[in-house]
Amino acid sequence: MKKLSLMDNGFLMAESAQAPFHVAGLLVFKLPKGARQKPFYRKIIKKFGEMAAVTPPFNQRLQLPPFNLGLPGWIKDEGIDLAYHIRHSALPDPGTMEGLKKLVSRLHSTLLDRTRPLWEAHLIEGIKGRQFALYFKIHHACIDGVGSMNMIKAIMSTSPEAEIAASISGTSSEKDDNARRFSIGSSPLTFSAVRAFASSFACSTVVSGNRPIRTRWGWPFTFAYQ
Repeated sequence: MKKLSLMDNGFLMAESAQAPFHVAGLLVFKLPKGARQKPFYRKIIKKFGEMAAVTPPFNQRLQLPPFNLGLPGWIKDEGIDLAYHIRHSALPDPGTMEGLKKLVSRLHSTLLDRTRPLWEAHLIEGIKGRQFALYFKIHHACIDGVGSMNMIKAIMSTSPEAEIAASISGTSSEKDDNARRFSIGSSPLTFSAVRAFASSFACSTVVSGNRPIRTRWGWPFTFAYQ
């Protein structure tokens, strides 16, 4: 069992319903031309589940010490329920960005279940303009802001032609045993917005510029940070 650091344990101790200590990101994508929505979404969920089931910290849960004396630790969750952690939602018509913000705000307001691995991933369809979103939240005791950015970098590259093998935990290596590459197709896809939110949604990362990238899904993306 890997013990938590004093700082990470402090995040758990300080957390309350009024002050959650999870971090989150919202990514909005445009479907590739010719992609059938339902099979496309099913493949994303399936591939992400395959990765999460074998890769820390997504397959780890908290283990409290006897009599609650000492620091808690991380143990592998042998019975992880991916159907609980990976969820599929749809916005009602007309599928506006305002509706997406309201849904994500509601999803972000709830605490993570400490009897399970401390993360959730939500695929949200129904955004107008053939768009969909991925909203992901994870406890700060599992990963920090820098680690989150490294995780995103690990599943994307700066070249549409590049082949990467990176674990979703944020490391990158051609021979990483934990590597699980998303490979669903070869259609163009536009990454139309990225925002990294603090636990209160009080701030967001704002960057300008466009550049091609490649993800484990196998499609060339274009960053369009807002």
